[in-house]
Amino acid sequence: DIPQNTNLLRIFCGGNQLSNLNLSQNILLNMLSCRSNQLTSLDVTQNLNLIHLECASNQLINLSLNNNTLLKVLGFHNNQISTIDVSNLTQLEYLGFNSNQLSNLDITSNTLLEVLQCDNNQLTNLNTLNNTSLASISCSSNLFTHLDFSHLQLLNSIWFENNPNLIS
Repeated sequence: DIPQNTNLLRIFCGGNQLSNLNLSQNILLNMLSCRSNQLTSLDVTQNLNLIHLECASNQLINLSLNNNTLLKVLGFHNNQISTIDVSNLTQLEYLGFNSNQLSNLDITSNTLLEVLQCDNNQLTNLNTLNNTSLASISCSSNLFTHLDFSHLQLLNSIWFENNPNLIS
């Protein structure tokens, strides 16, 4: 039972059939990888020390991260999330959420962001003016009409295939 192990710093529990994960007593936790399970919800509001969160390939419909201000790595690919607030995650360096249902994303406060992976969503706009640390962007299969990355001097790779509304 994970809640009884209050000294845990890292939990790797991917590839199981977990439908519930109680982390409320694991306040020291700094790394969680729970990908490839059957989680429909994930409560990390008590895990203030989280630096790395990987919860890809679950059935999550929302994810509240307002308390997780130390996060540097956040990956929630292959879920059903349609909205997320990452404005408090000012330490974020990696953000990956391919194959979700997001139509809007505000990353203006994520100034340390180096890698952004947002393929296969419903995004129409991506404001990267404040994200001058970005080195890699993958934003294929969205609904963008315009993309401007000319201000990103560190950018060394970009993917933006299959954006049918994109005007050059």
